[in-house]
Parts: sequence; C-alpha cells; structure tokens
Amino acid sequence: MTTGARPRPEPRGEERIFFEAAARGHVGICRCRVCGRHFLPRVVCPFCWAQDPVAVDAAGTGSVHSFTVLHRAGLPGFEDDVPYVVALIELDEGVRLVSNVVGVDPDEMRIGLRLQAVFSERDGVSFPQFVAA
Repeated sequence: MTTGARPRPEPRGEERIFFEAAARGHVGICRCRVCGRHFLPRVVCPFCWAQDPVAVDAAGTGSVHSFTVLHRAGLPGFEDDVPYVVALIELDEGVRLVSNVVGVDPDEMRIGLRLQAVFSERDGVSFPQFVAA
C-alpha cells in the first residue's frame, strides 16, 4: 500500500544535461575536450580538471558493477515496488551511475549482467532505468 507521493526530481545546474538527454531518450554524460574521458555531468573534468566539458549522449548500454535488492521502501511512495533493484551501472563509456534495474527478477540479478537504458517519466521529468539487454 502506497503511503505517500514519490519525490519529484528537481533538475538544476549541470544536472540539466542528464535530465534533458533523458527527455530525448538518451543517457546524458560529459566528455572532456582536453583529455577525452567521459564522466557524469559536471562543470570540471574530474580527471584533468579542465573546465570546458561537452555534453554528449551515451550509448545507453552497460553492465551491472554492483547492486542491492531493497525489500523495504527507501522513501515514501515506493512501497508497492518492493522488492526492487538499485544498481551501480558501468556504462560502456566507463561512466558509473546509480539507477534501477526493472523487468529482472531480483533473484536473477548478477554482477556483469548486460543492460540497456529505458526511460520513464514522472511529473514531467524523464529519467533512465535499465533492463536486461
């Protein structure tokens, strides 16, 4: 039984790159113009400290680096979803991000499982989740 509304993401600052890409059906990341490495959206490259990253779309594929299965809702509004999987996903570009894995039985989850991004929308905000590829 759901006891509360789900929280609404409030994209701000460099997070907008991520959410604007999701609205177009892509996983938004950044690439450094100096060293060429990829990373989650931010204004400074975490590898060489250059301050001029470019927003790019990731392929939307990757694999499970780590995961946990939640048997209790972490926040109000998610009670109907338990158990659900929260995973650290390594995109093929080398970027790691945390997201849900949906459509996979939690007992079937494993490290290395190949994933593909799918997109959900809540309250006008799109965001990626992942399914088995």
